[in-house]
Amino acid sequence: MSDYEIRQLGFSPEKFRKIEDYLQAFVDSKRTSGIVLCLARETDDVIYRSVGLSSIENNEVCTPQTLYRIASLTKPIITVAFMMLLEKGLCSVDDPVEKWLPQVKDMRVLSRAADESANDSTGAVNFEPIKQTMTLKHLLTHTCGLCYDFNAPSEIKQDYIRSFIYEDCETTADFAHKLLQLPLAFQPGTGYFYGFSTDLLGYIIELISGQSLDEYLQQTLFKPLNMVNTGFSVSNNQSLKVASMYGASTNEEGMHNLKFLEAYASNAVFNAPKIFSGGGGLLSTPEDYIKFLRLLMDGGICDTGELLKEQSIETMTQNYLAPDQMPYNIGLGINYDTEGYGFGFNLKVLLNPRTKNYVVSEGEYGWAGSTNTYAWVDSRRDLAVAVFSQYVPFACYPLEQELKKLVYDAMIY
Repeated sequence: MSDYEIRQLGFSPEKFRKIEDYLQAFVDSKRTSGIVLCLARETDDVIYRSVGLSSIENNEVCTPQTLYRIASLTKPIITVAFMMLLEKGLCSVDDPVEKWLPQVKDMRVLSRAADESANDSTGAVNFEPIKQTMTLKHLLTHTCGLCYDFNAPSEIKQDYIRSFIYEDCETTADFAHKLLQLPLAFQPGTGYFYGFSTDLLGYIIELISGQSLDEYLQQTLFKPLNMVNTGFSVSNNQSLKVASMYGASTNEEGMHNLKFLEAYASNAVFNAPKIFSGGGGLLSTPEDYIKFLRLLMDGGICDTGELLKEQSIETMTQNYLAPDQMPYNIGLGINYDTEGYGFGFNLKVLLNPRTKNYVVSEGEYGWAGSTNTYAWVDSRRDLAVAVFSQYVPFACYPLEQELKKLVYDAMIY
């Protein structure tokens, strides 16, 4: 893309080169094997910048068509799928979860009565019955009390070990019912804990729609948006490359290194799963995901017509956390940027732009995946951005923050 075309899309060519230099330096310093950046504006054009390799072992370059495990970038997709059911009048955000899953009434809640320890004198953990009605809104906002293994309170952490949760699960229904056996960290609506909420929501989407989650997503979202390489699994064809997974580390001298974790050729994504994780199971390409982000940026309109009402997007991107639930984080010690952000439906929403060292709009929203995939939309500036890499641990480098500063600094309009 020429300097003229970059300028036509609202970026300074000179400052845009700083973005390219940053991406190259990020790869050269072995923070990641490769990275793809996608920038969409109000025109049909998308700026792609791909640097490095998707597979070091096979010398495969990363491209906008490389397939990535997008982890929790699955959650905004599930949210849009739910909003489509909402628009049809098939459910309400205030509906109780027990309407579809009566077992929720039997869930236990970690007891912290009178701010005392949850352990009694014998060291046993105390629980109380669920007293507050759990609603679909609680699932959408991670205020239902479910956690993840990495952020669960110590008293119930053992219950959230993923190998235990997935054990003997053969279907999405099995998985959902296993989640209903877990203890909650608090009474629904009284706190915020990032957790398995969206997995439970994914199963409820199956119950409401009468379709499996993968079929429903393909029919209502992926086909209309022409997201041809997005799903819970992909066919094993040689033209589609799946990025290998790496572990990132820094030694005492501050030098970065990458450890090979999982090759694309042996990846289980080629084996069609029976469990569809609404919280983090999708695979996608940068080229596909930017189409989804453009749908949100364009108010629910795509080439095939209106998929989602603009009012639904506005509903998704409001803050629903109470003042005493903020500031929030997704796990102790995880440096994901939530400063100045509230939380909508599976999206962080910027409430205070003054907390940022770049000029950004109030209401900018987005999310990320644990494999270091990032996405955000700034509708007031007609900007949608996707950043795809493939390494863990999550947010061990300030990739999102640094790229945001460079992107906004490069914008002319």
